[in-house]
Amino acid sequence: MPIPVTIALAPGTLGNYELEIDGSSRIPVSFTGPPSRIRELRNKLQRGQVQVAVTLAVPEEFHKDNVYRADVTVEAEAVPVPPGWSPSSP
Repeated sequence: MPIPVTIALAPGTLGNYELEIDGSSRIPVSFTGPPSRIRELRNKLQRGQVQVAVTLAVPEEFHKDNVYRADVTVEAEAVPVPPGWSPSSP
């Protein structure tokens, strides 16, 4: 299931950098959990309530550089799911 990801710069770096995102703003995630609660998860997914927000901080050693590039990794724990459910990479 593709989940939306929002990436933002940390407050201390706003105005000092422009954020450019290459690639998709969605990540594939699969879920495991009890069949009795599938409806709750499905409803949250349909309403767009399962999203990941990532705040990107530029390390201090790069503050004087004109360009900073980073790959963003989203850990399963960052995916908000109802109790009893676990996200994982497919």
